[in-house]
Amino acid sequence: MSTATSKSPPEEAYRLRMTYEEFLAWADEDVHAEWVDGEVIVFMPPTTRHQSAVYFLAQLLGTYVDFFQLGKLLFAPYEMRLPSSAREPDILFVSRANLHRLTTERLHGAADLVVEVVSEDSVRRDHVQKFIEYQSAGVREYWLVDTRADIQPEFYFRNEAGKFESAPIEEGNSSARECCPVSG
Repeated sequence: MSTATSKSPPEEAYRLRMTYEEFLAWADEDVHAEWVDGEVIVFMPPTTRHQSAVYFLAQLLGTYVDFFQLGKLLFAPYEMRLPSSAREPDILFVSRANLHRLTTERLHGAADLVVEVVSEDSVRRDHVQKFIEYQSAGVREYWLVDTRADIQPEFYFRNEAGKFESAPIEEGNSSARECCPVSG
């Protein structure tokens, strides 16, 4: 009997080719997968550390969103249907102006805010693939929170040219109102 030498199998082992309609018929709510450009990517279940970070952020943001009645905060597994993908961001915020795009199954179009908690197997996907995809789909703001080490979170907002621009983080700066859609 052979033993595995790596923590996770190669990424190719997670991928299946199918149409979006086939994906909807194939996947149920217990499958941790996303559909991207005709390919289904099946993921390993998230770690406790990852889930704890998502829970903390969802509670914090959810309290703020609810208190100020800004819209709706949702978290995975909930689908955000974009032109060439069906992603399940860790956390997504939909402003009141865009609530009409929500159904019981998915958000049609880009969220106002997407938060991804970076995992060992999602570094390239979150920093490169989703960054490009979310930017081109019209996500207003994209946050990357990396709990693997002492890594500063990254906050990107959509500038006037439609490109993500890094939001500067300054020591002692409590004014998030300048960049964040959930701040009003």
